[in-house]
Amino acid sequence: LDGLFVEPEQWRRGIGGALADAATHVARRAGQSLLVIASPAAQRFYERCGFAVEGPAETRFGPAVRMSR
Repeated sequence: LDGLFVEPEQWRRGIGGALADAATHVARRAGQSLLVIASPAAQRFYERCGFAVEGPAETRFGPAVRMSR
């Protein structure tokens, strides 16, 4: 999963969770799991969506967390 963003005015309405659920569904239909490289600021969101931490990651923006569902 690359680039899941919701406008800040729309946060806390279930939109991000619905997008993560839809992406997970598409991945599972293809026999895959869903991997995300999350910024530390987004880690709690992904944990609430059922993603598990797999380990650290590095991006061009700095440290991140590799997570899957």
